[in-house]
Amino acid sequence: MASLAVGFECAARHLSLVLLPLLLDLFLWLGPRLSLATLIERLLALWQTMLPADSFALLAETMQDVGARSNLFSLLSPAPLLGLPSLHALHLAAATPWGPRVAIEVSSPLPLIGWIAVLLVAGSGLNALYLAQVGRAFRAEQDEPLPSQPSTATIWRRLLALTAFLVAVILFVLFPLLSLVGFLSLLSTMLAFLVESFLLFSFLFALLRLIYLFPAIVLMNATFLQALRESLTLTQLYLNQTAMLVTTMAIIEMGLNFVWTLPPATSWVRLVSLAGHAFIDTALLASLFYFYHQRLAYLASLKRHYQAQAIHSQVKPS
Repeated sequence: MASLAVGFECAARHLSLVLLPLLLDLFLWLGPRLSLATLIERLLALWQTMLPADSFALLAETMQDVGARSNLFSLLSPAPLLGLPSLHALHLAAATPWGPRVAIEVSSPLPLIGWIAVLLVAGSGLNALYLAQVGRAFRAEQDEPLPSQPSTATIWRRLLALTAFLVAVILFVLFPLLSLVGFLSLLSTMLAFLVESFLLFSFLFALLRLIYLFPAIVLMNATFLQALRESLTLTQLYLNQTAMLVTTMAIIEMGLNFVWTLPPATSWVRLVSLAGHAFIDTALLASLFYFYHQRLAYLASLKRHYQAQAIHSQVKPS
């Protein structure tokens, strides 16, 4: 709770931090939509000849709804609690107070791959800018000096390394595993469900172990590999405390997201929701920075204590 209090105080004293997430959400709400509807319709036309009528009807209804609301520009924001926040990256809206949104259609796989690559690079840049701002604000709140903050360009390069790592995991690990689940579903629905549940739990656990990547990069000027090693070490040492903090943050995030989405996307009242979401998520990120910094400080104090004891034990009485 102390970490959350510090995070909210930091966000309240540096309200300018909400500007970038607010601008991104305004773009995702009022700007053009990079739609997958045309590409999905082409895929459905192909799958219609391969699937039974009942299965295809259910799939078509789901996929058409996804296509009608899809917006690839959501890739500009990472997952919740992992950097630049956005309400509309998850809660997609097809309409605005001005009426239906302008849609830019992605109609074939090659442009889709190109757009994904461009948006991941641009999103990493925006995330680097936001994290650098939060890092400077957090430093201003600390009495003890921290290592010099890396430049925004350096943070960007390290986030690109993280993005490349995650894309490799998705392509070479996640896709084959999902294909395995699909194959198992043909043999046994229960077996497929058990494997899928295990994979989901493993994914969430892996995400928990990587939770300190951004604080390590921004606060300690760590490279991607150093940040990865440090995050794995700290979550191993403080697994219960980290799990409690992340669970509390997730409950706050999900609970307030329900409140933020109460005003319809066609109402200008949604502006209040976007501002509130930007502030809360910025405060939660600052809380994570503080929690990480405190754990490092405690480990450093223990190290100094043990070193002092070792030196004292080596001194012989005269």
